[in-house]
Formats: sequence, C-alpha cells, structure tokens
Amino acid sequence: MRARIRFSTTLAVSVAVVLLGVPMLVFGILTRTWVAVVLVVLGSVGAVVVGSWLASWQARRLSEPMVFLAATAEQLGSGQLRIRAPISGIEEIDLVAEELARSGDRMARRLNLERRFASDASHQLRTPLTALSMRLEEIELASNQPEVKEEARISLEQIHRLAATIDELLGRTRHGALPPRRQLAVADVVSQQEEEWRPAFAAAGRQLVVAAPDGLTVTASHGTLPQVIATLLENSLVHGGGTTTLRARSAQGGIVIEVTDQGPGVADSLAPHIFERSVTNGRGTGLGLAVARDVLAADGGRLELSRRRPPLFTVFLPAN
Repeated sequence: MRARIRFSTTLAVSVAVVLLGVPMLVFGILTRTWVAVVLVVLGSVGAVVVGSWLASWQARRLSEPMVFLAATAEQLGSGQLRIRAPISGIEEIDLVAEELARSGDRMARRLNLERRFASDASHQLRTPLTALSMRLEEIELASNQPEVKEEARISLEQIHRLAATIDELLGRTRHGALPPRRQLAVADVVSQQEEEWRPAFAAAGRQLVVAAPDGLTVTASHGTLPQVIATLLENSLVHGGGTTTLRARSAQGGIVIEVTDQGPGVADSLAPHIFERSVTNGRGTGLGLAVARDVLAADGGRLELSRRRPPLFTVFLPAN
C-alpha cells in the first residue's frame, strides 16, 4: 500500500511538472532566455523531489495505522479481547479501530457470562450428584439382593463418569485448555457402555450387539470416548429401530468405532446438517451429535455419518 501511494503521488507530481514546465522550457529556449530555462529546470527538479518526499510522508501516514489495525484484528481473532489500537488521526481508520475495541469488549463480557454460568451450573449439578452417589452407596451396602447391588454399582459408575465429564467441560470453559489425555482400552469403554445401555434397549424391546476385540487402545481424554459412544447409542435408541450394533476395529493409522441400526435412517434433507447445533427431526434438542463431534475433534478424532440408510455413524481415532 505504501509503495502504491508513493508511486501514484510521485507520478501525479511528475505529470504536473511536465505539463507546466515543458511549455515554459520551450518558450525559454526559443526566446533564448537562459535564466528562465535554468529556473524552470531547477524548479521542476525541486518540485519532483518535494513531491516524492510528500508522497513518502503521506504513504507512511496512511499505511502505518493500517498495519496497526491489521495487528489489532489479528489479536482479536486469536482471543485477545482487551485490545486498543493507537489513535492515528485519520477519522475512518480510527472509527474502525474503535469498533474493533467495542467488539472485543462485547465478546469479553459474553465470555465472562458463559464462564460464570458454566461454573454455577457445575456447582449446582455436583451437589445433587454427590447426594445421589451417597444414597446409592447406602443402598448398595444395605441390600442383600445381588440385582440391587449390581444396579447400584452401575449407577455409581455412571455418576462418577458424569462428574468427571462436568469437571472436564468446566476446565475447558475456564481455561480454554484441553483436559489431560491418557491411554484407554477401547474394549473396556465399549463394555462399560454396553452395560449401561443394554437395559434401556431391552426396555424398548430392542437388542444391542457389541463387538470390540481386546488390544485396541487410543490416547484420549477420560470422558471423550464414553461421551461420544453414549451419544451415538442414545441417538440410535431414540431415532433408530431394530438391532443396534456397536463395533470397534483397527484401521490403517488408527481405530474405527461404528454404530448402526436397522431404522429408517437419516432423511436426505437432514443429512447435510446432521452435526449442526439445533438441527433435529423434532425428537431431540439437536445438540448431542454436534457436541460429540466437537469434543472428539478436540481429541484429534472425527465423527462422520458414513451411510444414511441404514444409518452408520463412524468414529475415527488416531493410533497412539
């Protein structure tokens, strides 16, 4: 930008000097007025030099605020919301800088409100979860019936995982950092989800089939993979039909987990937007698949709709 301004201004001054100076120079030569010729030459050279200097000064005056403005916009995009660009004295540029600063302030206030809400929600959820956990522990200890003790144990594990997931989400909201990752046995996670969801499928008169060979491991945060699998199983239970199959297998470069059922599948109009928030067929919130895809992407994985009818959702996780 600076070079273009300097070039255009210098060119304009040079053209003006040529248009005014050449006729005077020709007139001085024809009339042999050599003093006039010398003055015209010196004046033309001086005009070009002064014009070039003014062009450089004007270019700097316009380009430097634009550079600062671009840096300010980059800071806003990188998450630095408290930004202030220096006043340039150029009204249009200063208006843009002020609007960027106001946008940063609005985003900071909104982010603070979201963090406060997440913190309050986490606290309000953790208290009843703790009370419920204590109540289930009492039931497990007091009962002599194996079925009751088993159900209490499964419920306690679900509560502990839910509390861990809440802590992970709260940590992301507060600090913007990813939770620690560790090595997980895929078969253990799949077996855990089967244990939790089989009663729900049985109550709906449906079958849940699971296939996950031993030895498959992935590196992920503690709650991500269980959360994603639970979301896919719930999605199949609510929207699908027939037998639901959960299968894990190794693939080139990673691990693949597939969830499919014998239901009607995903409508063609809904399929391109299936992972967008608030997109639903009317029997859900439209958040489950979107959140599952986001948390999985944060762990380096992918969630895709591989087939519409019958539906096939595929989880790709990189190898360790």
